[in-house]
Amino acid sequence: MGCDLWLNIAFDFTRSNMDPSETRSLHYLDSDNVYMKVIDDVIPLLLQYDPDGEVDCFGFSGKLSPQAPTQYAFNLKGNGETCVGSEGVKDAYAETVKSITLSGPTKVVPVMQKVVSMFQGSRLNKSNQRYLVLVIVADGVPVELDQFKEVRAFHKLRNPLEVSLNWLFSANYAGNCRDV
Repeated sequence: MGCDLWLNIAFDFTRSNMDPSETRSLHYLDSDNVYMKVIDDVIPLLLQYDPDGEVDCFGFSGKLSPQAPTQYAFNLKGNGETCVGSEGVKDAYAETVKSITLSGPTKVVPVMQKVVSMFQGSRLNKSNQRYLVLVIVADGVPVELDQFKEVRAFHKLRNPLEVSLNWLFSANYAGNCRDV
């Protein structure tokens, strides 16, 4: 038996994405927005190596209600449930976009630490080997980029993981600082 993936994805809910009701918003739901395109292009590829088909979905830099403080690591389903397949991820993302208040700044370290903490809490052994993959999708550079690199390097020395930070630029998602 080989090593299975533990797939996670985290979405940026900063104000720089613009109000989801505006057609120019990166979160505009009445068309295939760039976040949905990442889900369609990346998740099916990675799910080929994740036999249970489940994806833990998170958000960061958003407010769960207009008066609430900004949250930097929250589960999109609220109750900690995973999403099943690409369609499950898209559904959870769309429901969150409809209810979230965009905020900021772009901070990714808290969500990375939350996912790694969950991973470390799972029972890994010779018969249950997993490789953690966290895909972070954001429209801008995190304010704590240096800390992100340090924390990622620290955890990579101690855990089987890959953290990919993908930046969205207008209609294309081309930036990737996985190796920065």
